[in-house]
Amino acid sequence: MSKVKIVENRSLKGRGRKIKIDTALTVQEARFLDAYMETMNMVEAAKRAGYSGNDNKLRNTANRILNRPNVAYELQQRNKRLMKKSIAHADEVMEYLTSVMRGEVKDQFGLDAPLAERTKAAQELAKRTIDVENRAQGKADNVLQINLNWERD
Repeated sequence: MSKVKIVENRSLKGRGRKIKIDTALTVQEARFLDAYMETMNMVEAAKRAGYSGNDNKLRNTANRILNRPNVAYELQQRNKRLMKKSIAHADEVMEYLTSVMRGEVKDQFGLDAPLAERTKAAQELAKRTIDVENRAQGKADNVLQINLNWERD
């Protein structure tokens, strides 16, 4: 059984106990994950990875592979990397709102953003800035209060 890569040993919590897993994948598991990430189809990914059988057997094989701790861990890490690339972070949002407020962003026709849009960006920026400053000073109102009235019959 050849190994593709070794990330490191990780601990996963499972039903009240810690499970040590070796995150190394076999070549076939790595091919399966590559195909699965591309197609999001278990049967097609199993075929591309070199597994054989009818669709039902391939589906069962794919389920077994995806339930292996090392494969599940690698899939989770790959998804995290994709999310980091595709989702804007708070700094990026703040920079965008600032550039809109300052009139640096043009619309699809190359015109300056209307004053209403710039004002709205300034309001959104102020909300976020004030909230961050209040949290830093310990003034944030982040207490959730729930009152339940229980009555017995």
